[in-house]
Amino acid sequence: MADAGEDPHVLALLARARAHRTLAGHVFDGPPANDDRPGWYVAVYVGAPSEVQHRYTGDHSQLEYTVTTHSVGTSPAQARSASRMLRGQLTDHVLDVPGRHCHSITHPVGRPLEKDTDPNPPLWFITDQFDFVSDPA
Repeated sequence: MADAGEDPHVLALLARARAHRTLAGHVFDGPPANDDRPGWYVAVYVGAPSEVQHRYTGDHSQLEYTVTTHSVGTSPAQARSASRMLRGQLTDHVLDVPGRHCHSITHPVGRPLEKDTDPNPPLWFITDQFDFVSDPA
């Protein structure tokens, strides 16, 4: 069950990512707990949106979201596969958020594959950025 104060944009984004048949059960809001960590996963980080003045004389009602994800695997191929599935699931999708008009999700940044040698065995990960804007409906 979601926290009563949870941002509906975050809930819609996570639901969209988890709607992918293979990603379901592998997408987490932030990093998974060590006990729940599957062999590969996607950690989703959504910060507070920027509040932008939608019209010159209006209030700051337009919300701009930046989402950072880490697609993690025990091999380079797993990390690339998770990143590819997530990009396909989110890029160009329009979230359905009650009372809001969301614009298509964009994927402006994809970082190179990296290796995290701290865990044993080491993990591979790809960092992606997704952006979207939400206006009042």
